[in-house]
Amino acid sequence: MPEILHNKRLIRPVIVTDKTVEKAIAPYLPKAFLTDNPLVYFKGNCTFEEIDRLCDILAPYDSIIAFGGGQLMDTVKVVSDKLNIFLINIQTLPSNCAALTSKSIIYASSTHEKVANKREQKPVDMVLIEPELLRRAPKAYIISGIGDTLAKYYEI
Repeated sequence: MPEILHNKRLIRPVIVTDKTVEKAIAPYLPKAFLTDNPLVYFKGNCTFEEIDRLCDILAPYDSIIAFGGGQLMDTVKVVSDKLNIFLINIQTLPSNCAALTSKSIIYASSTHEKVANKREQKPVDMVLIEPELLRRAPKAYIISGIGDTLAKYYEI
């Protein structure tokens, strides 16, 4: 990861993840990567409130390194688009395609009442995959990923 940041001339990255994912990704990262870079915790739902909160916090940075699942990916895509900063997505669950699509689903609250579909103008800059991390995901997320893939055929 440090080589990628250097090659892309990104000098002020920030990590966005949650506490559960932080524990899961630590073995796959260079030593001290999580402590050497600023870390912001995602609050769990892709809402306009969370997008605004992260925009305020992440404005000083030149890049976002996002580790997580679908709602986190949808949130950081909107934030990256609004702030026009480089986005590296590293999905930790094989349950959806949120890491690379240019569409985000925004909810009203944690009860998952969908309020908006947002299509970002700026595409995701980079998606990195750690196959072993995805392979170790709970089986239910792998199965739901198959369903999500089939649903995309009809959505598109």
